[in-house]
Amino acid sequence: MEIKEIGVVGSGTMGCQIAELFLKYGFDVTLFSRTQDGIKSCLTRFKQKELAGKLKTTTNFEDLKGKDLLIESVKEDATIKQEIFEKLDKIAENNTIIASNTSSIPLNTIAKNCENKHNILGLHFSNPVLYMRMVEIVKPDFVSEEILNRTVELVKKLDKEPIIVKDVPGFLFNRIMFIMLNEAANVLYERIATRDEIDKIMMLGAAHPIGPLKIIDLVGVDVTVDILKNLQKGLGNKFAPSPILLQMLKENKLGKKTKKGFYEY
Repeated sequence: MEIKEIGVVGSGTMGCQIAELFLKYGFDVTLFSRTQDGIKSCLTRFKQKELAGKLKTTTNFEDLKGKDLLIESVKEDATIKQEIFEKLDKIAENNTIIASNTSSIPLNTIAKNCENKHNILGLHFSNPVLYMRMVEIVKPDFVSEEILNRTVELVKKLDKEPIIVKDVPGFLFNRIMFIMLNEAANVLYERIATRDEIDKIMMLGAAHPIGPLKIIDLVGVDVTVDILKNLQKGLGNKFAPSPILLQMLKENKLGKKTKKGFYEY
């Protein structure tokens, strides 16, 4: 079955980028947001403004019926995602792919209240979505091989590299990435090195295009803390958020989205 129509749930940074990516490759995309303000904010984030005019938007969940792929991309909160997946489960057809863009929460947790699970998996895009080639396809025990294979082929059509990973906390990419990001924040908190020293040493020593503290600013301090807390819950206190991240969250210094984080924008 060819995938043509996409439904995206969530109008935040990742939801908007995912919608733009599918539009770029010629898919019909409908984006759901709870509010019109969320939709307006999303449209201003589009890199290719001509694609914004092709995006269908709605605040009515029922408008997502009949889509070939439904992908959720909301706050990294298990309870919120569970509620959305219960709704998606009710409106999805038997061969509709239901995916989560979760970056840390196992699908076993997200889909625990769904009646039909054979068509549920993880589809984790990395930020910035348009430019990062890796996409994690999270394979829970209950997903069918047919759904998995269709998803792999879909990712290839987006000119991305699909990597199938196990359904564990943090999957593969973020389990490795966020231990590094958190440790970079700890090094700054403990005054072992300055911001510029930390980022420069990883850029020059590990050939990273940007440093870990800059990455946190782009991801968002709030999102970083949410992911670390999910990883801490599943994998232990080595993922406990750095005190400096918690302080920045309290002060609303979230990075690029608030114009101030480790850097000013």
